[in-house]
Amino acid sequence: QSARSQLELLGVSASALANMAPGHDVSATTTVPAPIDGVVTELPGSQTFNVIAEGTEGMTAADRNALAEFQRKVSNLQRAVTGASDSATNANTRIGLLRRAAQEAPGSTPALVNEAKALDVKMDEILHALRGGRDNTDIPPPSISQRVNTISQRIRMSALRPAQSQIENYNIAAEEFKPVLARLKTLVDVELPKLEKALDAAGAPWTPGRLPDWTDK
Repeated sequence: QSARSQLELLGVSASALANMAPGHDVSATTTVPAPIDGVVTELPGSQTFNVIAEGTEGMTAADRNALAEFQRKVSNLQRAVTGASDSATNANTRIGLLRRAAQEAPGSTPALVNEAKALDVKMDEILHALRGGRDNTDIPPPSISQRVNTISQRIRMSALRPAQSQIENYNIAAEEFKPVLARLKTLVDVELPKLEKALDAAGAPWTPGRLPDWTDK
């Protein structure tokens, strides 16, 4: 709706907007000026043409729409998986520092040390699901990132309707990613802050990203 409003502000007619809707080929007109003796004269008449991506000339409108929609979905999933992987990497670094802080806290803090170790195990499982690389098999199953990146590479410049195998691989990656993302959010938004607060209360050394509590007492 936002894109439609911007086009309306630019003066695009309602009929042209209707032709841009899904299921319609995009048509456009252009004006060709003719410079003669230093004077630019607009040639009469106009030529209407359809704009399609190179290599898709043999595709039907339905096939082009299916490809564009699938490319959009894959791009959105790839962006989310990349962001989750980066967030998990940063959180993994924080957990390592928290483990050290728990071990160096004054007095006996075995419960905090064990809690930090438990978060480390959870994060290791999340990173493995996202990126793979730790299977003890000759042919490990593809990770979420590997599956999504493979699909993206194959359809980025495609001039064919998405294959059923590509759609199935997307569905597998999407279903695998949902619980992994939920676990990551819980760990980053709930469990990590909880451990950091407990370490503050125990007088553990400061760690990056942790805002300490302090009073002049």
